[in-house]
Amino acid sequence: MRRAFTAIELMIVIAVLMILVGLMVPTISGIQKRARMKLAKTRLTAICLALESYRRTNANYPPDTGPENEDGDTTNDPCSLYKYLGKGGYMEFDKEDLRFVGPGEYDYIALDPWGNPWVYEEHRSIFTQPMTQAQYQAKLAAIRPHNPMSFDLYSTGPDGQKDPMHNGLDDDGDGKVDEADELVDDVTNW
Repeated sequence: MRRAFTAIELMIVIAVLMILVGLMVPTISGIQKRARMKLAKTRLTAICLALESYRRTNANYPPDTGPENEDGDTTNDPCSLYKYLGKGGYMEFDKEDLRFVGPGEYDYIALDPWGNPWVYEEHRSIFTQPMTQAQYQAKLAAIRPHNPMSFDLYSTGPDGQKDPMHNGLDDDGDGKVDEADELVDDVTNW
């Protein structure tokens, strides 16, 4: 009567277990990626609803810029989502979804599920500023908004880079508009 495994039997069992683990890792990784994408889409929808609520109350969307600099230009303010939505009570942000950049009380950047800042660009104010038709066309060409009458909001996705293919064209020639293409991993409101 035999009571123990031989070394060869143990090696076979270990090899089979390693193969099974090797097959499961990509599956689990894919599930995590899909879960983060779904979470990003859910958060994007919540932020869009809060922005619409802000607009109904204040007759415009919150600005996406900070104060003017010495040249009279304004720069994009990555804290604007939290400053206007969190401070105004339009949305609550979880602590893990924020990064403090100080020194002010509301100097927090809202983060997507990958830890990258949400990108918020308000476009409606373009129409309220006095400018000539040529200035208006130049400004629109420079920013290329997807939603010119409201705002663009997007996450740069797991790679942290804005996908250059967000232009509504079939840049890679695969017969699909790039926003529906698997090469684009950004989560957007357009």
